[in-house]
Amino acid sequence: MTIQLKKMGQKMDKRKIYKADGIIRLAAYKDLEVLVLETAGAFGVDENEKSTFDNSKGMFALLAMLKTIADQYKHASIEEFGKLKPYFVQPSGRHIRLWSMQYAKNRLYNFVREKKILLSEDFEESEEQLVSLATFFLSLQV
Repeated sequence: MTIQLKKMGQKMDKRKIYKADGIIRLAAYKDLEVLVLETAGAFGVDENEKSTFDNSKGMFALLAMLKTIADQYKHASIEEFGKLKPYFVQPSGRHIRLWSMQYAKNRLYNFVREKKILLSEDFEESEEQLVSLATFFLSLQV
């Protein structure tokens, strides 16, 4: 988001900068951001308002990522650009949700929930949890 503000020549007020809980960048591709993490509270605590607000922040973060990528690769075809899929990971309560921004058509994008897993503190379920987490994170394909 700060990259976009700088390009517009806007003065940056550090109090109003959006700071995600976590970001994954690709160093080999000019440090492009491809995943953002927003945690909506402690494990097991459902904070619906925070989760909803973080969901909106995540969606706008993905749009900013797409804009930055489009600026970096101005000459890429719409077909190539349509293959991009930046991700938003949202742990809240006892769930982890994986969202993505996907090109639909006519310069429109869909904000899509790709996966949702339920986490447990029960040691008896640890093997299933491990498989579930592995499957969840293997579905991330940038």
